[in-house]
Amino acid sequence: MAYKIRRVQPSALAATEHCPRFRADSKENQAAIDGTLFHEFMEQIVDVPKDQWPGWIATRETSVEMKGLLEEAASVLASVLVEDLPVYRDYRIRPIKGKPRKSLLKPGLYPECEVDRGNGNHGYIDLLIVTPEGLTYILDWKTSRVEKDFSLQLAAYAVDVNRLCPAHEGFICRRVAPRLVDDAQSELNIDKDGLVKWAKRISDIEERADRSSNDPSVPGCPSDACGYCHWSGTCPYQAAATGAVLATNTSDIVTYSEKTGKESVTQSLATLVGPGGP
Repeated sequence: MAYKIRRVQPSALAATEHCPRFRADSKENQAAIDGTLFHEFMEQIVDVPKDQWPGWIATRETSVEMKGLLEEAASVLASVLVEDLPVYRDYRIRPIKGKPRKSLLKPGLYPECEVDRGNGNHGYIDLLIVTPEGLTYILDWKTSRVEKDFSLQLAAYAVDVNRLCPAHEGFICRRVAPRLVDDAQSELNIDKDGLVKWAKRISDIEERADRSSNDPSVPGCPSDACGYCHWSGTCPYQAAATGAVLATNTSDIVTYSEKTGKESVTQSLATLVGPGGP
């Protein structure tokens, strides 16, 4: 798939689907610091033999809580790994002479695997695993305390890997979030047909975001520091846009709907009442 429009980072796709001008809050807080530390430990643990993980975690100079998170994440990783596999660090999945690669990736662990996303963009998969049987796992580490749907992010990783390595047609994607209850751990299985559907949805989100950046009639927050207001349903930009619609007569609303699309109007109305309804 050739992308000619502005790419949206996988982690921002869900928010951008709601608000095409979404910009993540870049402020550093304790949650972000904890998340970075957790990712660093999980990147290191793959170099340790599986049977030594408990002792390795116990010797880390970190908080008791962080050790608990690592233990839970390691147990999920252990359920995927039947045997120790080689580790390929600083690996970059990219076209070979401008074309996708023909063969499967070698069996092994690919921590912080860089993926060429086209148009000068790239992303990183927390851990890509290819088993000797040819199964492809995508694991994404989360320290969030709030349940969210990360399906779009996981699917985007799978779509990108498939685009560059078409021989990989099936993916088992897992979000590993130790601070959430077990049944909140999400697993997304994507087959060949699923890849096509997810790729289309992602392309639509990116096309709308690209169009919105040059078309003020498409509702969306114009700020460079959104602050995740899409989760609370308090976006002032969308509320103002919706208010303008409600202040007009019926014929104007029809015209507005035709110009921006029913979905945009619906999302703006939802913003006024929040995700839980009125």
